Order: sequence, then structure tokens, then C-alpha cells
Amino acid sequence: MQLAQTFGAQMQLLPVGLAGPNELHATVVEMSKLAGFANPDKFWVDPTNKPLPPQAPPPEIQKEQMKIQADSEKFKATAQLDQQKFQAETALEQQRMQQQAALDQNREEMQARQKQLELQQQAEIQRMNAAYQAQQAERELEFKRWQAELQAMVTLQVAGMKDKPDLSEQDSKIGELMESLQEMAEELNAPAELVRDESGKAVAVRKGNRTRKVVRGPDGRAIGVQ
Repeated sequence: MQLAQTFGAQMQLLPVGLAGPNELHATVVEMSKLAGFANPDKFWVDPTNKPLPPQAPPPEIQKEQMKIQADSEKFKATAQLDQQKFQAETALEQQRMQQQAALDQNREEMQARQKQLELQQQAEIQRMNAAYQAQQAERELEFKRWQAELQAMVTLQVAGMKDKPDLSEQDSKIGELMESLQEMAEELNAPAELVRDESGKAVAVRKGNRTRKVVRGPDGRAIGVQ
């Protein structure tokens, strides 16, 4: 009866470490001897020769272990989700940066092309202005020659009028010459204006009531006006 009580106390104190496999083995061996068994080792395993399988922890410890395991799995799942989210955000950011780089490159190329077109257009306008100014100078010289010839003609007409009583025909010719001279002077003094087509390309030069077509060379550059 005392050994049975001792065994019960040992089982209660087993979780706290005050009793162990060796103590339990000693108690049941003594109980077998008192029961009349000459060889009690046939019934009980000696823990010193063969370690006993580990015993399950108490329910409180099992509950705490399960909680710890659940928290660990939850933490792992959260960490995995965070990692996937980070990877997705990183991939999106890289894609955005690549798209932004492509847009910046396209914008720079468009700006470079626009600048090149502006320079080409400015160069073409300068060439056309130079050609027009050269022709304008030539026309001015032509006008001066024509004016001198007209003045000489008028002088001759006035000199011939002294011998003719009818001056109406002479006056008419002089009036026509003066009118032509006035029209040419107005054309030369009128401001020049470039005429462009739908694409913005200069196709003619308008000066007063007269429009002159732009003449271009084989390379498409303006070389003068008709």
C-alpha cells in the first residue's frame, strides 16, 4: 500500500521533475517483489539499459507549444506574403522606370528632330532671302537702267514736241510711261512675303500684286525665284 501511494505521488510529481524513469522503475520492481515474483525485471524495462520513449508533455505545455507553432506558421505566412508583395512592387517599379526611360528617350529624340527641322527651315529661309535680295538688287539695277532710258525717251519726246502742233498723242505716251514707272516703283518698295503650301514648305514669294515661284535645286534647296 505504501509503494502504491509512492507510485501515485511519483506520477503526479513526474511533470515537475521530482521523479523520473529510474525512480518509477525502482518502485514497480519493489512492488513486484512483494507480490512474490522472483524475477521482476521480466515485467519492467530498466531505463538504464533501454531509454524509455519520451513522454508527452502536460496539456498546458502542449497548448503553449501549439500556440507557438501556430504563431510561427502565421509569421511565416505573413513573411511570405510580404516578400511576394515586395517582389511584385519591385517588378512594377522596374517596369515603370523602364517605361519612363523609354518616354524620356523618345521625347529627347523628338526634340532633337524638331530642332534639326527648325535649323533646316531657318537655313532655307536665309538662302531664299539671300537669293531674293540678289534678284532684288538686280531688278533695282534694271529699274535704274529703265528709268534712265525712260528719261532719255521723255527728253526726246519733249524735244520732238516743239515741231508738232498736236500734243495729245505725245502726252498719252508720256502718261503710259509714267504709269508703268509708278507700278514698278510700287512693286520694288512693297514688302516681300513667303507663300507656303499645306506642309509649311515655301513655294513662292509675293511682293505687291506679283507672285514669283520659288526655284529649287536637285537637293530640294531654294536657289532663287522665277
